[in-house]
Order: sequence, then structure tokens, then C-alpha cells
Amino acid sequence: NNSIRQRGGENLVTALEEDQPIGIASGFKPSGAYHFGHKSISETVSFFQKNGVQVFVPVADIECAMDSKLTQEQYQFWAADNLLDWGANGVDLDAAHVYLQSEEFRVNMLSYVVARSLEFGLAADIYGADKLINDFPFLFAGITQVGDILLPQHNDFGNHHSFMVSGQDQDGHMKMTTALTKATLDSGIDLLGVKTI
Repeated sequence: NNSIRQRGGENLVTALEEDQPIGIASGFKPSGAYHFGHKSISETVSFFQKNGVQVFVPVADIECAMDSKLTQEQYQFWAADNLLDWGANGVDLDAAHVYLQSEEFRVNMLSYVVARSLEFGLAADIYGADKLINDFPFLFAGITQVGDILLPQHNDFGNHHSFMVSGQDQDGHMKMTTALTKATLDSGIDLLGVKTI
């Protein structure tokens, strides 16, 4: 499926072949109704889950609160509505780790740890200087999503590797995750259980 973006696909195949414990992170920003892109992603997540992969479903309420004009009541409605659709599309929500970003302290801890390795030039290369100048708070949403992608490897879950399944629009967050994880690990900073990029 060419509509789904992935990085490090060869690592995913190797991890599956070697029966390593892995986690898939894939969620959504609750800013509107479930759509075809969500369906494509949730079908892929459901496939992995049915084949023994631990699934993490972040609901990006932090990002929604920062960059949408929705009230908290509105985006909470869309969060619940979207989750019902994910479940109807085959994702076992009871078996997944479903969470609001604002309530998952481990995501926030991972985000703060990797942010120590962040330099403005890196963010500008990935997201574009214009984006950072015109919409600087966007960077906070991106760093939080790095925490989402790394969460499956946190000590509390212990997966050997974590992967993100998403649409093309999330590619910058994947690049940021790779760059910050590598820089953090290369610096010898304890990344709360994360060992692989």
C-alpha cells in the first residue's frame, strides 16, 4: 500500500523474522471525522496486532489543543468517535495501549529526554524554517510525537524495537525520531529503555 509511509522497513521484517518483541505506534489527531486515510492505517495496525505485535494508539490531544480551533469538548468527541471507528475496523482497543498524549507521562518524559539533543538547524531541515517561524508551537507537537514513537521501547513495555505506521504527512516526525534517538543514544544519555533507532 503506497499510501502508508514507513522508514526502516527492513528492520521491521528482520524483527518479525527473528520473533523479536516489537511495538507499533499509530494514532490520530482528534480534529474531525474518521476518513479513508485513517481506514488504511487502522487496517494495517489491525493486521500487525492480529499477528502478535503490541499496538500503541496515541490520541494527539496536545497537538489538537495547540493548533486547532476546536474546544476541548469537541476534540474529545472526535477522539471517542474515531476510536469507535478504529475498533470497528479491526483494532482490538482492549488489547492495545490507547492513551491521550496529555495523560501519558512516559511519552512526556521521553520527549523531554530526546529534546536535549535538538538543535534548531535539525528542526529547520526536517520541518522547514518557514514552518518554524510561522508556527513555532508545531515543534512541540512534533517532539511529543517522537515520544509516542519511542514509547513501545520504554522500560515498562520492553519491546526490542518500535515502529510507526502513518500517512505521508507524518514523515517529518519519523525523521525527527530517528535523528534525535541516534543523537541521544550516541551521547550516552539514558533513554528509559530505548536501545534501537
